Amino acid sequence: MVRFNIFENQEVNVNKLNFTSLTEKEHGYLVGFYVGDGNIFIQQKRGIYRLRFFLGLHEHYVQKKLFNILSNGFKHVKEYKGEDNTYVIEVHSKDFLEHIKSIVSKDGLLQKTESKEFLKGFIEGLIDSDGHVQRNYVEITTMNEKLKENILQITKDIGIKPNLRICVSGFSGKTGWRIGFSLKQSMLIHQNGYLTSKQQVEGQSEGLT
Repeated sequence: MVRFNIFENQEVNVNKLNFTSLTEKEHGYLVGFYVGDGNIFIQQKRGIYRLRFFLGLHEHYVQKKLFNILSNGFKHVKEYKGEDNTYVIEVHSKDFLEHIKSIVSKDGLLQKTESKEFLKGFIEGLIDSDGHVQRNYVEITTMNEKLKENILQITKDIGIKPNLRICVSGFSGKTGWRIGFSLKQSMLIHQNGYLTSKQQVEGQSEGLT
């Protein structure tokens, strides 16, 4: 495992994701986090295949959680302070980026899966990236109508009854949606301090996608 490593182009092809080291839930978590706050950059001529995850500077629990999951699957993981009070976790891997693009877009999952654990991880990744938790109630906010429909379907598939309300972005004035549900109605979140850590940074993860 390499922290704060400066990636060289020749490392791209060897930094393959070891799926066998990840649980289905961890796999879904990475995909969900990418949809919420991830960015892909590809420059084939230079051999660059980069995926960045953006987090709040004070979301220490989420930073550690995401870094640890990535470190289980990759030999090389980079983390650093970004611009605009963001914290960035970065991996370079052609194989992983091709996998991500084959199963998901910013509109949600491209294909249906029967794995409930993957779907729970997907929603958990969205919560950690674009969610807001208060008193055991979570809301995921989006301005993407297709993603909204995808989230509604997935929550129903894993036995969660979501609530939907319309919201308006204070920045753009555009209409968006907040999908909310009680965490008590499912075994979605591990009992390991997650809620406490999210409550400590309330208001920092309410941005509209």
